[in-house]
Amino acid sequence: MRKLIFTLSLILFALAAVSAQPKFTEEQREQFFNSRVKMIQDELKLSNEQTEQMSPIYKKYLEKVRSIKFPKHPGKAGFKSSDEACNHTCQMLDCKKSIFDAQKQLVKDLRSVLNPEQLSRFLAAESKINEKIRHQLDRKRNKELDDPAKRKMRREQLRKETSMKRDSARKSNQALKQHMKAKSDSLKSRFKDREKEMRAKRDSIRNLTSAVRVNP
Repeated sequence: MRKLIFTLSLILFALAAVSAQPKFTEEQREQFFNSRVKMIQDELKLSNEQTEQMSPIYKKYLEKVRSIKFPKHPGKAGFKSSDEACNHTCQMLDCKKSIFDAQKQLVKDLRSVLNPEQLSRFLAAESKINEKIRHQLDRKRNKELDDPAKRKMRREQLRKETSMKRDSARKSNQALKQHMKAKSDSLKSRFKDREKEMRAKRDSIRNLTSAVRVNP
């Protein structure tokens, strides 16, 4: 029973980490964090005293990593220019560097808490835990795919999302067409005004020339 509760807590923590939509209470977040700390304690065989000292340091690290916002990829639309692709890649590298710096600081902060072997294995242990979380999520997703009702719900959701994207694209195209038409009408109007102005100048020059010929 305890193992089942622990596994459920792990899955909930993983869902909280990968999804920005759900709103969890502070009690739930604390439960997720404690489950993760327990896994690290078991993996590295930490004493209760070490775990107590490690916990606030690790929480600070997770909050730092969670605050790093990676740029969104344009998806199938792709990048519109080399500059846009360059900026996106540079932002990705900056985010990865921020995580790398946070990991370095984490190891430095833990050196007075863990012994050399535990310290050298800490990041590898966390990576192993993340792999377990991903595995649990994959199993959960596969179970959902085997459920006909959930498959139908997912298809309906995808259909709605596709319809919304199509409507958004249609509205964008209409707005673009209206903008281009307004711009074209404005250019035509300016061209006509310019043509009238040039015609008036030609008529003025013609009248002036005729007047000079009449009164040499």
